[in-house]
Amino acid sequence: MSENTAPVDVSVIVRTKDRPVLLGRALKSLAAQTSRKFEVIIINDGGDASVVENILAGVRLPEYLLTSNDESIGRAKAFNQALRMARGEFVACLDDDDTYEPKFIENMAYWLQHEIRHDRSTAGLICRCLEVYEELQDSGGRNYLHENTGIKQVKTEVLHEYNSANTYISPYFYYVGRENFLPVQTLFRRSVLMEFGGFSEKNDVLEDRPVYNKILSTHRVAVHDEVLANHHTRVSKNGDAHSNSMHDNMSYNWGRKFAEFYTSGYYDKQQAETFQFAFVRDALLDLKWDLTSTKMRRQEFDSLWQNLWRLIRRNKLTSFVVWLVFVLSMITYSAIGTALVLYFNS
Repeated sequence: MSENTAPVDVSVIVRTKDRPVLLGRALKSLAAQTSRKFEVIIINDGGDASVVENILAGVRLPEYLLTSNDESIGRAKAFNQALRMARGEFVACLDDDDTYEPKFIENMAYWLQHEIRHDRSTAGLICRCLEVYEELQDSGGRNYLHENTGIKQVKTEVLHEYNSANTYISPYFYYVGRENFLPVQTLFRRSVLMEFGGFSEKNDVLEDRPVYNKILSTHRVAVHDEVLANHHTRVSKNGDAHSNSMHDNMSYNWGRKFAEFYTSGYYDKQQAETFQFAFVRDALLDLKWDLTSTKMRRQEFDSLWQNLWRLIRRNKLTSFVVWLVFVLSMITYSAIGTALVLYFNS
């Protein structure tokens, strides 16, 4: 552990096992942060502890805590192990193969604190993300654990914009995959993550999704429209330690994703009017997104909604048609969701 014990705003959790080249790159992105009010908690989950210690010796972090497990306990348990050690008000999750832009901690912590001052129901903040496709090369023909392993960038692309008019993640479209986010993009209040038990230890991969579904059922998650995170993906799948677990793990279970949402009690906790408004809002925003690939600003949507509501009040036939379409849409959504739950849990 480093000597510095100054107060921290953010605890960054890094899980790793036998990927020194990638881990070194991730830690360098933390050392380059413009804010120094953070700690790094590294869980070496069954890997060579001396290798991780050597990497840390060459990186200047404001404060870090290294814990090495003799045997691997898994990704979710490793995250929860670090979560219990965290001292920061906010928690970030940086996988050992991903990186942050230099202003990630500074900007994300500032904006999340700002959101919480205005709305205590805000649990976290999501930034935009760059997808980086890469190949690992070794000029000596040896395995990927050697230091002379090179990383060749193949291509990059910015992940989709979030199309919510009110700059919050829609729980509906996160659930169906239309508004997705990755752990590297997140900064959450530690108290909220602890309240919901951290990452799901039943999941081999996508262990973050169950807790995010639960959080979205009762809290707001805001969007910061700035690219501050980099999600790195190896384009060649080798089946070794450097592969991407989400793509390569055959036990990946979509059923958990849907079942978790449908058993979260979301519908029991919301007023009918709030649910109806949000459903129509997100459906309209999603339709415009598909047709024009442009976002609708809050003012544009408010104006559209007010005009539609006036039309409904003046014209009973229009009102009947609108609500009929709404009810049919609800039935369709429920039928599809129920069918998926039954299928994946049969």
